[in-house]
Amino acid sequence: MTVLFKTSGTSFTLPSDWNTANNKVEALGNGGSGGTGSSNPGGGGGAYAIITNFSDAANTIETVQIGALNGTTTTQLKNASTLVADYGRSTATSTGGAGGATANCFPTTTPPSGGNGSYAGGAGGGDASAVLVGGGGGGSGGPTGAGQAGGTVTGGVTGGAGGGGSNGGSSTAGSDGTTTTGGNGGKGTSGAGGGNGGSSGNAGAVGTVGGGGGGGGSGASGGNGGNDTAWDASHGAGGGAGGTGATGTTSANGGTYGGGGAGGSNAANPGNGGSGLLVFTYTPASGGAPQVEGYVGDGYGMTNSYYGE
Repeated sequence: MTVLFKTSGTSFTLPSDWNTANNKVEALGNGGSGGTGSSNPGGGGGAYAIITNFSDAANTIETVQIGALNGTTTTQLKNASTLVADYGRSTATSTGGAGGATANCFPTTTPPSGGNGSYAGGAGGGDASAVLVGGGGGGSGGPTGAGQAGGTVTGGVTGGAGGGGSNGGSSTAGSDGTTTTGGNGGKGTSGAGGGNGGSSGNAGAVGTVGGGGGGGGSGASGGNGGNDTAWDASHGAGGGAGGTGATGTTSANGGTYGGGGAGGSNAANPGNGGSGLLVFTYTPASGGAPQVEGYVGDGYGMTNSYYGE
């Protein structure tokens, strides 16, 4: 099998050994940034979508769209009726950014049927606290399932909320912030990887294997969302960032692909959401020029992307 990643740009050339009878193309929407100001909710996680046996011929130049960091456009292949993954939202309201919705994806079938469909991203956690504390970012969807919601903050708590886990399976939502301690990050798809919330004055732990980052203790940052290995060690679904504790001066970012960013504080800007991604997987067709494992530039319409057989 050959796997190709598209992380930026507006075109992609199907390789010369593209196999129309044995392939899948997957899309992951970008995560939303967290909020800051009168309310500090977490950003929503990006949705996931998949199609199988994409029928365009080898060497076809396709139009693509990759959801940018904190962007407000979907990630898609060719057009809105081929493959679309919705992006996670950012919001300044107390309810948290919405996760990428399957209703805005193509295909919309959930769970995917016959290898075609989509999974939603997790919602960012809200901030209804009295002291401007960050909600947790939502986890992204992925091949195994939907992303989980970030934790929330209410009342007089000063610990940030935990970020949501990504990619379904045994993933869990982020925990709510507490009086002075951050909430734990949600687990990733394997049932592990959630970062622990920080105690007062201490940052939340970074999430791993797609888990959410832990919320920051009072006066500290949350942990960045973790990245799972859905496709390889560098490309996977992203967990949500842990929210910033009251008066914390920095905010955590969502997992690299699709994770929602942390809500800020009265002293910190919000965290960034992760970028979007397209993944092309296929069994090489006989007679096509074989691909050689390695990094490539723009020869196949890719930028700093990796493929391997």
